[in-house]
This record gives sequence, structure tokens and C-alpha cells, in this order.
Amino acid sequence: MDAWLKSHIVPIVALNSVSFLYDGDLKKASKDKKLLKQAISVMDEGFQILEKLGYTITPANQVNYIRKHRQGVYYGLKIIHNLPFMKLIDGSFGEIAALFDSFNKLKQQLNIATPNWDELEKQAISKFISINH
Repeated sequence: MDAWLKSHIVPIVALNSVSFLYDGDLKKASKDKKLLKQAISVMDEGFQILEKLGYTITPANQVNYIRKHRQGVYYGLKIIHNLPFMKLIDGSFGEIAALFDSFNKLKQQLNIATPNWDELEKQAISKFISINH
């Protein structure tokens, strides 16, 4: 159960950050090629951290798909960000900020570079702080 929960933090943080950076306007987010590709790299980096800490990614096929079919994942993200039900999935970014914080405790156990994760976190948290102050 612990590995499953940690495995789900990775895509939840990446995808909710994309949505948050576009104020929930998923159609606009779907057109930001650079940000969607960054989100894919963020997920890969997050999964690498979990793997290096000995966690089994659950379900495992999400890692394989992200690593072997990045272009397909990119087009998949473009499509799902245009589907009406995605607006129902959006949650509080305060929760996402807490997930970033929790995941950073895992990251600190390793000495590996996560430039995409760090940059997305910096962008999203900076916006969150500016809105709440």
C-alpha cells in the first residue's frame, strides 16, 4: 500500500501542477508543449527516486510507458487535458504543495539530480505563495 501511494504522488503532483500553472484552464495547458513534456520528465524523475529508494512502482506499466513511449504519453496528455471530466479531478493546490514537501523528504535521501521536478516545483510553489500572501 505504501509503494502504491508513493507511486501515485508522482503523476498527481506533475499533472496538478500543470493545471495550477494555467489556473485550471486545461485547454490552454494542453497547448503548452514544453510544460507537458516537462511533466513527463518530472514523472520519470519521481519514479527514479522511488526506484532508487527500493519502492516498487505500482502499477509498473506507467513507468515503462513513460520511459519507452514519451511521445505517446505527450499526445495522451494533450487529449486528456481537453476532456471535460478532467475539470472534475482538479483539487486544492495546498494539498499538492504538501505532497511536494513529503516527496522532498524522500528526495533528500538520495543525491541525484531532478532538474525537471525542481523547476516545476519552483514554478508552482512560487505561484501558490504569491496567491496566498
